[in-house]
Amino acid sequence: MEKRGRFFLIILQLIGISLFASDLPDLNWEERSDWINVKVDINPPAKGDGKTDDTEALQKLFSNLRDGMVIYFPPGVYLITQTIEFRGPAVGVSIIGHGKGTRIIWGGEEGGRMVWVNGLAYSTFQGIVWDGRNRAGVGMDFASQLRFNTESLHEFEHFRNFKECGIRVGYNEQLASAETTYRYCIFENCKIGVAMFSFNDYNHTFDKCEFRDCEIGISDLHGNFYVRNCHFEFNNTDIQFLSEHGNSVRRSTSFGSGTFLRELGTISPLTIENCHIRGWKSPEGAIILNGSPVLIFDCEFSEPPEDSVAIKVVRGDQRLILSGNKVKGKASLLDAPNTAVVIEVPAGKEKPLALNPRRRVIPQKVLLPTKVFDAKADFGAKGDCLADDTEAIQKAIDSARSYGRFAIAYLPTGCYKVTKTLKITGSNYFFGGTGFRTGIIWGGEKGGVILSLRDAHNVIIENICIGHHDFPQAENADDILHTSSGKGSYVRYNRVFLFGCYQKQPFIKGLHLKGLGKNDLVDVWHLQGNIRIENCGEAKLLFRNSYEGSVVIKGQGGKNGLIAFLTRLATLVPYSLYIYDSNSVTFTDFYNEQSDQHIYLEGKVGDPPGLVVITGAKSHLNEEKSYADIVNYHGSLILGMNQFYINPKVFVFTQRGENPFSLLLFGHFFYNTQTNFLSSLGKFYTLANYPEETRREVSAEALSLLSLALDRMRRVGSLDVNLDVIPLFQREKR
Repeated sequence: MEKRGRFFLIILQLIGISLFASDLPDLNWEERSDWINVKVDINPPAKGDGKTDDTEALQKLFSNLRDGMVIYFPPGVYLITQTIEFRGPAVGVSIIGHGKGTRIIWGGEEGGRMVWVNGLAYSTFQGIVWDGRNRAGVGMDFASQLRFNTESLHEFEHFRNFKECGIRVGYNEQLASAETTYRYCIFENCKIGVAMFSFNDYNHTFDKCEFRDCEIGISDLHGNFYVRNCHFEFNNTDIQFLSEHGNSVRRSTSFGSGTFLRELGTISPLTIENCHIRGWKSPEGAIILNGSPVLIFDCEFSEPPEDSVAIKVVRGDQRLILSGNKVKGKASLLDAPNTAVVIEVPAGKEKPLALNPRRRVIPQKVLLPTKVFDAKADFGAKGDCLADDTEAIQKAIDSARSYGRFAIAYLPTGCYKVTKTLKITGSNYFFGGTGFRTGIIWGGEKGGVILSLRDAHNVIIENICIGHHDFPQAENADDILHTSSGKGSYVRYNRVFLFGCYQKQPFIKGLHLKGLGKNDLVDVWHLQGNIRIENCGEAKLLFRNSYEGSVVIKGQGGKNGLIAFLTRLATLVPYSLYIYDSNSVTFTDFYNEQSDQHIYLEGKVGDPPGLVVITGAKSHLNEEKSYADIVNYHGSLILGMNQFYINPKVFVFTQRGENPFSLLLFGHFFYNTQTNFLSSLGKFYTLANYPEETRREVSAEALSLLSLALDRMRRVGSLDVNLDVIPLFQREKR
């Protein structure tokens, strides 16, 4: 590069202009037998030439959505001039584009909305650039009149140039949109990137998304959210919230924005973990707090404006827990009223991640299936719930395994009966379908297993229901049995739906992980249903998004591994969590409501000590029963950052047994509720809860326990990030 070119680059970097803003990658799909290609398979076809108005062709298709449909937009520029209604009610619909090569652009009225999503659940929106061209008001509007929207995925979408919102949730809706994941999405030049307006728009997870040049990146006025591994740049405000329940922001970066986070409400506990905020512009502060209990740890604030502050506390009744935060530059860490309760927790043994505030989080290479082995088209499966499809599906699996190179054994939308266990072994392939309307049911002997995995390496199970209650039921023992001989394995589960939701039968079916060891790694991107973990104490098990059913952990199997859950939802269960044999587990964002009870911990004499760490969003019971039952558990339960919501009025913890036990409650918001501890020998500590705790000095034991919990969350964060550092297609070569 010439000297003048280098100088120009330096000047741009100094004034904060990024030359390396990431775009979406190409998604080079091999089309499948049941996909509907909008250029070929509809009449009239869409042109995708950027000139022809494709509104009529697309609306004709989207007015007649059916369960399990997959609609494919090949590369092209699709012009629409009126709102397209994605009309349900339907489940398991997928709208898929080619990535940056698929653009849908607005040519309609000023301030119009491009898409109205009306009643789609368990659906996927993937690989499309939505361009409002500075004319459209809203890109995608979730305002359902037809059914509750839940467990939707936005992935590799780019929302740009919208005068109101890239995605709007809950504006004039009749039925809520909840449990939504935004992964690898970009929101650029929008007034608001994502806006949530209504009650019940809960559990929105943002993972590896970028928000650039927006007035507000994320605005939540009544729901709740979890932000992980995201990047914000040049927004006026990165995140603002007036939430109904607890939130978190973890391992995220901000560069050149006005304010990183602004709290508008007072009732939603907040965790900010391991974030790097550089060059914020607002003299008011990078983080502005308004009274809810807040935990901020391992955050770095650099290049501040003159005479600024990193954390500004507005209210005098603030409960604030700090640990390991640092400021580089002429700014103070904290400005808070004298009456605020501020507690500093000693640094732990684990080191936080060092995050580059100029990073990009959208990958430019994506692992997609390289070849399709279709159980229907290639091997004669029927998918009608009646025929025995065991042989056809197993042939598809065996063919994908033999081919390797990340081929897929593919099941089009349908209901597939099997009478013998399907077996997954070997390396480097996919097994899956279209999503919530591709189902496998059991037709074999009582107590059988539908799908067995053993010593599977670089295998991805995706977009499939196995044993789910929406399909005909049978008396099988496990939906998925996942074991290992100790050779080592890596399996990813993504949008896998199993038995357990609303069933109140926690000890049967679902995902059964058994006997996994130190060389085994399970990476769950999205799973619904019961989770049973047995003798896996040496393995690394990461559940990024998991919904419904109960979690059961038991057995010995060592304690040197890590079992961790990030976004977790449980409703209508006897207990959300069962722990036996004094096992350990960490939950970073646990949302619990309408369950009979929440936590059951059990141990026996001779158990090594365990550690259960749960930081939450909400706790709520339907029954006037104890919230947590601890029966001779050896170890500690550390429970923080929850909103204890309305029912029951008294959350009861019962503990009995001879083993040593400690309980710490920290940073909770008690919403017209309180706690009661019924114990034999346990030790109980509280710290910075609202409204109960007004003490600034706490016991050394409580601080030590909290330091231990923060260390465990650091380990979880490291696993979350490092699993994505080496993609599967590179692991194959190692």
